[in-house]
Amino acid sequence: MSDFGQFLKIRFGLAPSEPTTEQVNKVVRDVQQFAAANKREPSVDELGEIVRRHCPSFGKWKYAADVNLELRRQIAQLAAQAKK
Repeated sequence: MSDFGQFLKIRFGLAPSEPTTEQVNKVVRDVQQFAAANKREPSVDELGEIVRRHCPSFGKWKYAADVNLELRRQIAQLAAQAKK
């Protein structure tokens, strides 16, 4: 699993089996589309809505880690890629 997928799992309480590679790819695609359409990065809440669409276990697990800073960095990278 990608680092981004690991951060999604922890931040949004996904099951150990999520996100799959396919789910991560769908989230990345939606984040890039959001950034291109809105000319900004999605907020953490907006990202949560994107993740919720693709990951049925959203919010059902709890992990002992705080990854907000790293998550924001990775969202910024995705948004920057969408602007290219």
